[in-house]
Amino acid sequence: MIIFSTEQATLSTADNLTNELALLDVAQDQNIKLNVVEGQVKGVDTLAFITNDVEFGREAAIYHNQKTYLERGHKGVWYEIDTASGKVLGSFERISEVSRDRAVASESYAKIDGKYYLGTNYRKYV
Repeated sequence: MIIFSTEQATLSTADNLTNELALLDVAQDQNIKLNVVEGQVKGVDTLAFITNDVEFGREAAIYHNQKTYLERGHKGVWYEIDTASGKVLGSFERISEVSRDRAVASESYAKIDGKYYLGTNYRKYV
């Protein structure tokens, strides 16, 4: 499983939306199931995608010049991976459901179907 985004802070809202819609079209054409994830990263609203098609997610992250993506690995650990090098930067022990208040108080969170999620026990490797 992989979580990635197509959004870039340097692009306009319209350009980011265009990229998101194009990605959804490509996924539909290739019959790849994507779940849309709302959230915030450093106080900025953002959209991301979750899919079981890890290769599709990696390629999308590269194509959209993303700095990192999250990939679920061994024993359910989530790894933060540098998109350009493939190097593991850190890991989350798990991604857990939390209260809205706890999510909003954090630096970044995800929201799926009205529920809030945070990565827990982050360990930085570099």
